[in-house]
Amino acid sequence: MNKGKIETGLGRKKDSDDLIGDDEYSPSINQSSQSEKKNKSLSIKSDGKIERQQVSFIDKVKNSINNWNFNIFNNSNRTKCKCDSNLQDNTSTCSRALKWLFTLYKDDELVKLKQDYEKLKENAKDFAEEKQKIQIEKDITRTFGNADYLDKDVLRRVLTVWSVFDPSVGYVQGMNFVVATLLYHAEEYVAFYLLEMLTGRFEIRDIYQNGLPGLVKHCKMIDKLMEAFLPDLYQWFLEQDIQTQFFCSQWIFSIFGVMIPLKYSGIFYDNLFQQKWVYFYKIVLQILEYYKDELLEMENVEILQFFSTKNLKFFDEDEIDQQNIKWEDLLNDAALIIIDIDQINNILDKFDSESKEFQLNEEVADNQITEFQG
Repeated sequence: MNKGKIETGLGRKKDSDDLIGDDEYSPSINQSSQSEKKNKSLSIKSDGKIERQQVSFIDKVKNSINNWNFNIFNNSNRTKCKCDSNLQDNTSTCSRALKWLFTLYKDDELVKLKQDYEKLKENAKDFAEEKQKIQIEKDITRTFGNADYLDKDVLRRVLTVWSVFDPSVGYVQGMNFVVATLLYHAEEYVAFYLLEMLTGRFEIRDIYQNGLPGLVKHCKMIDKLMEAFLPDLYQWFLEQDIQTQFFCSQWIFSIFGVMIPLKYSGIFYDNLFQQKWVYFYKIVLQILEYYKDELLEMENVEILQFFSTKNLKFFDEDEIDQQNIKWEDLLNDAALIIIDIDQINNILDKFDSESKEFQLNEEVADNQITEFQG
């Protein structure tokens, strides 16, 4: 049988013999060809059954429009995002960042939010801890290099204000990448309140708390999803003593700020603000599926080195291309993976920060975590 090369949804070429037909379908995040008229993505139903979601061409176009992917505009004076054709400088917030903000606040609250932020800035001048300021100063020098769009003074102010605003957590490494990414789309005060939304309503606060309970929680959840979706890779990582936190920690602390190129960060946050941590998990699964064949050929140190080379690829188009990932497709395809959000959130709610374990009885644990495959 001749092996033909066919394009997958993420832009990599695979041998046709490597693809599994419908009769022998096994868990896979994305297996499609250019010849297919419909994009197929995996789904998990609440009963643990895996099925493929059929997405028509029209729906895919609608999805692209809803993601506000307007990168075709060339605004010569704006080095920040190109989400809106009418924004000509770096002082304005793009419409998609306002859309994120308006999931909690109303447009008539913007003036007050800005006034409140100005007061917080003044307060931070007097009450910011010296230790925090030193750490912030160290980290902003290594955040996105010499990116044209990023005003390091603005980044410094937002992080310093945050360290005073939430003193029980303060500033923690990783926040610098989160805020810098938000500043790519938003002006200073909007970026601050988006960070507030992420830490509160969208529950990223515990990844920065003492003892890092959130890091443990999300790594455990990723383990369970890997076991369900990518059992061969999950088993290989166990044999190679690769713990999830070895490669996921930077992704979690920075909310993928060290991994996803800035030009595609809008698509990521569009979905994150809708699906919260579930979308984060989908991205992890999508990336692991994408590199699965290569990872299965590697051993311990090689695997760790491999992941380290995938981070911090932000601006250089050649660097982004060398990753061989069609990021726009990856981010959009990940959003189509159906995972029961209520089910996952119910499990996350049962995580005990002290024991760092999910407090589930054995039957619930088996049904809700282990047996996603049915």
